[in-house]
Amino acid sequence: MMNTNWSVILLLLLSTCNQPQKSNPVQPKGELAFLLQYNNRLPCDVGFMTNHIMERRVSNLLKERYEAFMLAQKEEQPLQVDTVLHTITARFTKPNQQLLELILVDVANDALWIDYHAPDTVLHYADRVSIERPE
Repeated sequence: MMNTNWSVILLLLLSTCNQPQKSNPVQPKGELAFLLQYNNRLPCDVGFMTNHIMERRVSNLLKERYEAFMLAQKEEQPLQVDTVLHTITARFTKPNQQLLELILVDVANDALWIDYHAPDTVLHYADRVSIERPE
């Protein structure tokens, strides 16, 4: 009888050890992580493009096209934050609602993509080409 009790206790202890651990969702810690708090906010209201981090990253990526990119007449749409993939999408359109600029930020992988609709062409930029662009 005593062996049976110890066997049951041992089985109970072992079963509790095999319980899956609850994992907390991993919050990105890169320099772009602060952007995750801006869901449904207008880029101008939160300083999306004038923030020193975004300004540096975008200007390094666009180089000589940066000034034209920033000066283009555009209307902002609210930022879209995907909290599962940790991505931020910013869309800027011309007054007639034609897409002018798209900025996609993958916070988890610290990567940035820009689609820039320049006259007669669409230019695509990526600062980390080894990372697959989320859609």
